[in-house]
Amino acid sequence: MSNSATAANARTFDQLPFETTVNPGVVGSRALRYLLVAELLRSPHPMSPSQLAERVQQNGLTIRGRATKTVSDALRWETAKGRVIKLGRGRYVIGAMPKSTKSWIRSRAAA
Repeated sequence: MSNSATAANARTFDQLPFETTVNPGVVGSRALRYLLVAELLRSPHPMSPSQLAERVQQNGLTIRGRATKTVSDALRWETAKGRVIKLGRGRYVIGAMPKSTKSWIRSRAAA
C-alpha cells in the first residue's frame, strides 16, 4: 500500500467510530474486580452482588450496564482464579490467595 492510500484511509482521532472519552466515575472490568475482592476482604460475612454493587456505588463510582449482572460476571472470573468462593446462588466470600496478592489488590482498589 502506498503512502497516499494510507493517508487517504487515515482518520483523525475525532472521526473514530466509537466513544473515545473516558468517564472517570465509571468502573468496569479489571478495576471492578479489584474493588469487589477488596470489599470481600473487608467483609466478615458472605455478600451478594447487590450488596457489593451498593458498596461500589457508595464510593461514588458507577458500574457499567446492569450493576448486579456486571458484578456477578466479574466475580465469576475471580471464582475461577480461586480468589472468591461462591457459597450458593448470589452469596460470595473471599477465597485463598497469597498475602502479596491481597496487599496488591488492596493498593489497586485504593488507587
